[in-house]
Amino acid sequence: MEIMMSMRNMEGMSLRRERLNQAMQEGVMADMVATVEDMEEVMVVDIVEDMVVTMAKDLLNLDMDMVGGLGHTVAMVVDVEVMVEDLLHMVAMEVAMEDMVEVIMERERLDMVVAMEGDMVAMEEAIL
Repeated sequence: MEIMMSMRNMEGMSLRRERLNQAMQEGVMADMVATVEDMEEVMVVDIVEDMVVTMAKDLLNLDMDMVGGLGHTVAMVVDVEVMVEDLLHMVAMEVAMEDMVEVIMERERLDMVVAMEGDMVAMEEAIL
């Protein structure tokens, strides 16, 4: 009987060791899974950060190229603005000249009317 009890004790101890070993392996596996998940998270964050930095640099380079292009565009806009101002000045001068011509022609017409009236008055006096 003692032998049977000692065999049962040994089997029980074996089972306990096996369960403990299995629990330890499960714990190790869980730790390994958690570590891998943490590493994945860190890697994803690193990859995303690298992508953001790269995109920002690309945008900055693009912006710098655009700024260079904008400098030329601004120069062209300023040139166009100067040309428009010159054109508006020329239109204003033309309108002023038209007004002046109209005034001069009206004066000449009035001078002719006055001269004709004077001639008619002189002719009337000569006839009478």
